[in-house]
Amino acid sequence: MSKKLKYTIDVAGNGSWENVVINLPVGLTIQERKLHRSCLNYQINGGYVYDTNNNAQIKLGVAPDTWPVRSAIRRARDNWLLMHKELFSNSPMLKPKWHDFKMMLRSQQYTRDTDTYNVPEDLFDNNISYNEQGITWSLFTTENGLGQRAIEYGSTDALNVAGTDKDEFHCHLLGPHISTGGGSTLQYQSIGALESWIRSRPDISDVIEDVSPIENRQMQDDPIAMLFNDGDADNELIDNFRQIDPTTSDMEGDAFPPYDIERPMQQLKEVAAAHCTSYAPISYFTGFEALLGQVFVRVKTTGGEGTLDLLFDVEPKGMKI
Repeated sequence: MSKKLKYTIDVAGNGSWENVVINLPVGLTIQERKLHRSCLNYQINGGYVYDTNNNAQIKLGVAPDTWPVRSAIRRARDNWLLMHKELFSNSPMLKPKWHDFKMMLRSQQYTRDTDTYNVPEDLFDNNISYNEQGITWSLFTTENGLGQRAIEYGSTDALNVAGTDKDEFHCHLLGPHISTGGGSTLQYQSIGALESWIRSRPDISDVIEDVSPIENRQMQDDPIAMLFNDGDADNELIDNFRQIDPTTSDMEGDAFPPYDIERPMQQLKEVAAAHCTSYAPISYFTGFEALLGQVFVRVKTTGGEGTLDLLFDVEPKGMKI
């Protein structure tokens, strides 16, 4: 059975776009008093928007559901679990009951340029009772601490002596790494999971060379390869694939994909929208899926400060990423 989560957002009402993120798995955990894991794909069946100013424009966005994004999520989660595996294996009593990997959707959540709404509300717009200590983002603790960077930059400091500080940083899915300092003082505050995944991948060249003379001769010496080669038809076909001149209309394009071969999509994907008016102060939006169960909400209202009610109809059982 689906669950309904309601949030009240404060809006400035000055005609500018305002951004917030709704964290549905934490909301489900608070409301249902049962852990709902964050690193899953959640189904939102739909919902509604109620605006006290009767003019709100709403756009809802989620992380793009692509194989690079899913790979980045799994890579970050698996390394976080691996980081704790040895500790829990040796001392299983230390494993917290609410042990769960929780990453932010965007880097702006770490810098607080975008507020994150975690706590759902009741009928009277009051927060459901919750424990602030349980609302956190996961931390990585790297074995490659300040001691290692000091060694790399010429210091005689040892790496694994007692008291050596280790880097700790949060994680967000979309956006660049967030760090301070540089050189031996470089310290990450929050790392971009997709950015890290991109850097781990081999480079893909956007230059495809012509068929070499040896390849061309081998092709011409093979009767099956030459089966349909009327004149030099095959050679021209290969030229069309490999010698693409953007200044001419002769562009087959089959040698290149249409997507960016260096940078997978890091932009949010719009999945639903709503618009409230004086004739219809409640506006409904359609269903969608949200990786990590986090929904990015863009709101624009006029008429001064006010509030906006957002209700989500959510399937509580997330799907494996």
